[in-house]
Parts: sequence; structure tokens; C-alpha cells
Amino acid sequence: MTSKQTSDGSKNSTQKLTQATTASPSTREISSMDVLAKQPRQDVLSTLAVQIRGSILAIEESVDLINSDDPLERQHAMEEMEMFLQGVANDREELLKRADELLTFRAALRERARYRKSESDRIRTMVKSDTDKADRIETTVIRMLRLALEDQGATKFDLPMHEIRSRMTTQVIIDDYECAMEALPEDCRKVEIKPDKAGIKKALQDGRQIPGCRLHTDRSWRSN
Repeated sequence: MTSKQTSDGSKNSTQKLTQATTASPSTREISSMDVLAKQPRQDVLSTLAVQIRGSILAIEESVDLINSDDPLERQHAMEEMEMFLQGVANDREELLKRADELLTFRAALRERARYRKSESDRIRTMVKSDTDKADRIETTVIRMLRLALEDQGATKFDLPMHEIRSRMTTQVIIDDYECAMEALPEDCRKVEIKPDKAGIKKALQDGRQIPGCRLHTDRSWRSN
């Protein structure tokens, strides 16, 4: 279903809406230091932000580029952040202080990530709701028009502002109750093969040899 060009009145309304939208203030991307400076849900991070701003500010650009699409920028940013710590490697107290400052900054980033995720979930729900409503309206309109006018042999409907077109399609209908999947011919089914890591781990621990697979033990680190 497609929309036709609207009347002059609709154009004027659209122009006004566009002007109003253009006049609205744009939202700028929050910089890394804004993350620390504005934390409405974690005042403690805001307080610490003031205390550590000076040292973090020295590598702010690098922090912003550690996820750059440019591999060279990303590598340089990581090296700068490593040097931020390595430069005081001989001073245990200063090293631990800087590491703690970076982890405080990390906490602020995760807080912002949680907020953005909640916002994206909220917007995703709104998008789905609007999309579902639009789909149901379209389905209802087409169904009712077909019920009322299809006996006249219509394959399209020209409405004052919209056009509804139809085309013949062929699709496969599979009845899960009547179709025995294991009885399908080989050329009519797909089998996905992927490794079962839990099974492989148990087999290796039991002493079995599996080409290309081995056990690797390492210490896992994380901060809180």
C-alpha cells in the first residue's frame, strides 16, 4: 500500500512541522568527561569526577577513541591509556590511584550504558507498538475491501490518497503436526552442525583426543 501526493493544505502542514522540528535544539553527543560530570543517579561518581578530572583529562581524547572504527586510531588510543598507567609503574601508590581513577570512569560509562539501554528498550517498545498498529490497520482495511469488492474481480484499489496493489505469490506451508521432519528427503532439509563446547570439554577431561580441540586454563580477572 503506497501513499499518494497530498493536497496543498497537507503540504503546508508538513512544511510547518518541518520548520518546527528544525527550530528545535539539537542534541549533541555526550563527551567522555560529561559522563563523569553528570550522573543524576550516582552522585558519588559526580563527586569523584571532580577529584579525578585533572588526570583523566590528559587522556580524554584517547578514551573517546578506544572504540574508533579506524584501527590505527584505536591502537593509538589503547597505547595512550596503557602509558597513562605504565608511566607511573614504578610508583605503586600512584599506579593504584590512576588505575582506580580509570575504573571510576569505567563505572560512569557503564551507568550511562545502562541508562541508554533502558531508553533504547523504551523506544524499541514504542516502535513495535506503532508498527503493530500500522500493520493491523492496513490488514483490516485490505481484508474489508476484499470482502466487499473482490467479487468484482478487483486486483487493486485506488483510494483518494492511497493505492493498494496485489500480486500473486507462492509459498510453502508446512503443517508441523502432519509433516514428519525426519521423513523429509535429504535434499529437502537442512542440518546445522555446530560444536557442543560442554560435550567437548567433558570428553577432553575424560582423556579423549579430539583433533583441533584442547583445554586451556587461565585466570579470569574483573573489577567491581
